[in-house]
Amino acid sequence: MPITIVSLLIFVFAILPGIPGENIFSQFMPSNWRHKDWQVIARTLMFSVLGFVFYLLLSNLIDLLPYPLYVVPSTFTSEEFSFSEILPMAIAYIFHFLSAIVMGFMFGYLAQCVAKVSPTAIYKVSWDIFVRKHVQSHWVIVSLNNGSAYAGILACAEVSVVESERDIVICEPAVYDTVSKNYRSLPYMSLYLPASLVSSVAVYHNEEDERITEIGENIFSDKDENE
Repeated sequence: MPITIVSLLIFVFAILPGIPGENIFSQFMPSNWRHKDWQVIARTLMFSVLGFVFYLLLSNLIDLLPYPLYVVPSTFTSEEFSFSEILPMAIAYIFHFLSAIVMGFMFGYLAQCVAKVSPTAIYKVSWDIFVRKHVQSHWVIVSLNNGSAYAGILACAEVSVVESERDIVICEPAVYDTVSKNYRSLPYMSLYLPASLVSSVAVYHNEEDERITEIGENIFSDKDENE
């Protein structure tokens, strides 16, 4: 097998296992528009290496786990290489992926623990939490700077950019009708709203949502208000 192909295979084998680890880690951390592409690549490589080291430790403890021969260049250039070696390498490669995922989860959880005790650590910003946890399966109400408002299903909301670039796309948009005092469905399938036009975004409740208060209920009693 040509040396260039061998180098490419080893490079792919070295990088790919870190991708799920990086994805798991990013779920624990906020989207940061300041992050550069090279930082993501560096973390991907880091989780691949950590997963590889973790798997090596496991293979030393568990004799049944095969050695990851795919990282040894001579494996693919040796004349003794046969298809019988593919299955052990595939098993090792799968465990390499799983080990990288474990590393991503561990470092993500550790980063969150550090964030709770360190004021300099990065928390998820409110927009990240709003979009990722509170919007799913709900209609949203988007108020604009000009006083108009639209309702729709949130299809896209930028979370990895600066605040002034957090554009929004809603599906099946409806515009608020001041005469009927209700939202009237528009003939559009999707509506793009630049961040410069958006004033606020609210999530409309579903019947199955658990609430502490009833809709329309006065939060404080007359007695509390008088006091």
